[in-house]
Amino acid sequence: MAKYQKQEHGALVSYTGTKGTQQFLEGSDFLDLFLNDLKIIIGYQKTEIQSFHVHFNGTLAHLNFGLWSPKIPVKGCSIRTSRPSEVLSILPILDPKSLESISISSPDGIQDMEIDEIAKLEQWKNLKTVNFHKLKIHTDLQNFEHMETVFFHWNWFSGQEMMKMRDMFLTSPTLSSVIIHCQSVSKPQYDQVLGEPWEGRSPFGTTQYHWNVKDSKRNRILKVCLSGSFENFLISFNWAKERDGPYKRIVV
Repeated sequence: MAKYQKQEHGALVSYTGTKGTQQFLEGSDFLDLFLNDLKIIIGYQKTEIQSFHVHFNGTLAHLNFGLWSPKIPVKGCSIRTSRPSEVLSILPILDPKSLESISISSPDGIQDMEIDEIAKLEQWKNLKTVNFHKLKIHTDLQNFEHMETVFFHWNWFSGQEMMKMRDMFLTSPTLSSVIIHCQSVSKPQYDQVLGEPWEGRSPFGTTQYHWNVKDSKRNRILKVCLSGSFENFLISFNWAKERDGPYKRIVV
């Protein structure tokens, strides 16, 4: 591992390992050194990088990646930030043909994030999995319909949004699991969309509401579950095979 540090008259690069060494480069900018070395390393990369982690700490945010070439072949990317602009500075340098999953997490508690511009990127269009941790996102739910697994925070999940998510699952060839952490919910509106639920108990003893929606075309059941309490609710959507039943109160 290499560590790049700003010094009064230059930059200090430290290398960790069995033979840890340090090198002082007079008159050099540590950010320029880091970026140039990273480009060289990536240039020799012949296989996909399994995971690529970026933590914005106020310094990295000033880096200008520009028109990075070639694109970095990354399979999974983790970004620690709550600013869309910082996500937009990283994703375009990744190869959209390789990128399958991204995880974006807030470093400072639950924050709001507008992701419409992110969803326009080629890298987004090929994603299979996305995880927004401690980020209350704002976007059209249909931006997720091509994915497989999704997790995000939401403010108020309305009955109209429940209908949209149900219809997305029934028509999408890929969606398999969505978990939404909500601040506010409306069970009566969900009942109008999904029918009467049956009640169960979570491992913590709290009430859960379950709806089962039949997908007749593909012989499977969409299982919807609402759990939680005051400003801390979870709504999950998952598929189950019809033959694995029986299921209570199936809505056709």
